[in-house]
Amino acid sequence: MSAAGNFSRFDVGQGVWNESFVPFNTPITAVLSAHRALLAAPSQSTGSGLTMFVGAWGHHLDNKLLSTVGSTTIGLAAGRFTRNDVGRMFSLTPTIPDGTTVVSVAADGATATISAPATGSTLGSLAGVAVAPGSTSFTSGAADSADFNGVVGANSLGIPAGTTITSVDQSMGGTLSAPATSGGGPATIALQRPAYGVLFFAAGAPKGDYHVVVVSNGAVDAALDDPGYYQSELTSGAAFTVARY
Repeated sequence: MSAAGNFSRFDVGQGVWNESFVPFNTPITAVLSAHRALLAAPSQSTGSGLTMFVGAWGHHLDNKLLSTVGSTTIGLAAGRFTRNDVGRMFSLTPTIPDGTTVVSVAADGATATISAPATGSTLGSLAGVAVAPGSTSFTSGAADSADFNGVVGANSLGIPAGTTITSVDQSMGGTLSAPATSGGGPATIALQRPAYGVLFFAAGAPKGDYHVVVVSNGAVDAALDDPGYYQSELTSGAAFTVARY
């Protein structure tokens, strides 16, 4: 219970902890109201005025997330998504709405599909870039600390696409992870500036029988927000069972 009414629908699936009375990463399985929620495991003690931390993450993306406004495909500047990320929920992520879940992960882990379009883009550009042939050092009066770990895209300077910026000298330039081939400039290059992101654990479905419904949009609140939303039964009375395997 939360006397202050701090629970929200986005808390479902998130892990909670305070080892004095709740085991680490115990997921919230349902939010009944702003004041009441259900946990997957019972409390180890009773009391009032206790502090419980909400939000044990399953995959911390640091400043690695790549996204495009309006797209449900996301990527990583470094590392890979795994099949364990499917079903996990985004929160505290500037470019993706809270409550958005990972629907699927590409076979190579380079990209993932999410349940709602990204609201922010990490794709931008860096102006005034000049680099010598075969060099990993570049100059740019527009260089900024936010460009650190940026991923270079299309350019006319022979910098291989996918090269990252490994260091930045504010308003001066920086260092690349791979040398430019032809060099040149000053020129504007495409640059992905990875965003901060956190994937939280999703709650597993309790064991039992479930009625099967096919929906046109699986996003949070789609039934309210999507004018074209519809749902239908797979077959009359169809059900599936969740059980240990």
